Amino acid sequence: MLRCMEFSLRAAREDEAAEIQEVLGLGFGFDPQPEALPAFTKLNEFERTRCAYEGSTMIGSCGAFSLDLTVPGAALPTGGTTLISVRSTHRRRGVLRAMMAAHFEDVREREEPLAGLWASESSIYARFGYAVASHSCTCRIETAHAQFREPAPGGQIRLLDPEQARKLLPAVYERIFRERPGHFARSQGWWEHWSEDHPWDRRGGSKFRYALYEESGEARGYLQYRILPGRDNSSRPRVDTLQSTVWLKELQGVDAGARAALWRYALDIDLVRTLQAWNRPVDDSLPWLLRDPRRLERLHSDGLWLRVMDVERALAGRAYAAEGGIRIAVRDPVCPWNEGGFELSGSPDGASCRRTTREPELELGIEELGAVYLGGNGFGPLARAGRIQGSPEALRRADALFAWDPAPWCPEVF
Repeated sequence: MLRCMEFSLRAAREDEAAEIQEVLGLGFGFDPQPEALPAFTKLNEFERTRCAYEGSTMIGSCGAFSLDLTVPGAALPTGGTTLISVRSTHRRRGVLRAMMAAHFEDVREREEPLAGLWASESSIYARFGYAVASHSCTCRIETAHAQFREPAPGGQIRLLDPEQARKLLPAVYERIFRERPGHFARSQGWWEHWSEDHPWDRRGGSKFRYALYEESGEARGYLQYRILPGRDNSSRPRVDTLQSTVWLKELQGVDAGARAALWRYALDIDLVRTLQAWNRPVDDSLPWLLRDPRRLERLHSDGLWLRVMDVERALAGRAYAAEGGIRIAVRDPVCPWNEGGFELSGSPDGASCRRTTREPELELGIEELGAVYLGGNGFGPLARAGRIQGSPEALRRADALFAWDPAPWCPEVF
């Protein structure tokens, strides 16, 4: 057990799951639901929690998921930072910093070269070395203005119940998730979590519905969504069901045709006026399918935040868009083992990275390295903001190496 000022840190026990939920509820402003406790307990890895206690009272929570995260051309073990919260009565006492230090020790001991999270506040995690590595796009369109330029492909759509979805959809996802950085492998337990559908989460809408797209009997894509009722100015549900909204949680397809067919299905559901999709990739195909793309409202935000925990293993663990090399000097005041010079040699087939004392061509912090790692952000914009130092030629060479298509996207929050 690690002692730190007036509080201590340790892994929480499974029978303390309700206390973790209480701390999370105080931090995020929700009332824990007792019915959700069994699923919460089953999903989380309690041996990876690093919670803070004042005496016997839990004052802060911190945990991790053991993820296999897709990076360009590969997948790497990643500590999925989660369950972060501190009681409002114990803010500004070093609780979060102590929990994060213990979390980083755990990630390093497990030889995970990356850590990742979804940030509740964008001002918190940069000081621990995390950076926005992928972006998210929220979309909205009125279905009356959602005609396609060309007819959607043929094929069949059939609806599944939750049990069928948990049985059939994982095989489709397995064909897809390694193609785009930011995805991670889903275990059976994670699929159960993914399909959880508690009444208090529905916002007055329907249960989750699942649509499977098939061609010649082969499953090639799926859709998870619910129908939200329209409301009048008093916020009461409308009798006029033409005001209803399709709220799309996830759409995945093995190719462009499957994705187009699923979009067309969602946009053509009867008695629906609006489609909303809360988390889509920034390079989504939908705008390019529409006859009138201006009708699609899009709001960009940050998605997955990434923290490089082992520079050598992380840089050697991904593929690169071009063949070449670059020497970088990395600053990392939080994890000093990452400090120093590194020489990267990369190609589409793989890479090597080793320490070097040769003069660096680029200088950057660990946060900036996390920002460019998945290929979703360029070296040039960061350099123009004064956050990366190097010659224009070295910046162009680094951009050519690290760029990746498709853009990184994490399809769910953890």
